[in-house]
Amino acid sequence: MNRKPAQTKGCGAGAPTREQTGLRRWINKERKIIDMVKTTLKIEGMMCGMCEAHICDVIRRAVPDAKKVSASHTKKEAAFLTEAAVDTAFLKRVIDETGYTCVGAESAPYEKKGWFGRT
Repeated sequence: MNRKPAQTKGCGAGAPTREQTGLRRWINKERKIIDMVKTTLKIEGMMCGMCEAHICDVIRRAVPDAKKVSASHTKKEAAFLTEAAVDTAFLKRVIDETGYTCVGAESAPYEKKGWFGRT
């Protein structure tokens, strides 16, 4: 009986290799960095950390490919990154359905900063 020995070394044991998954997520097939879009929503009605978590959950369900989703009740805003622009009217409607009020939304290109804010 010929068996392959189980991989037990390293934290990535059993994980697919780079060749199996293709290129890294942030590099496209032409080896160019994918531009990200930062969407910022102004939201009224958030009072605490639980409200922030609720808004983040709503955004993650509405935009499954959203990354770095964050919300702040003190700033009264939520922000997230996507690889393509999202429909802000759809986001406003989804947030308004939860009981909060989305008073504004804007999308802008996002440029990843290097160490200590340097590009």
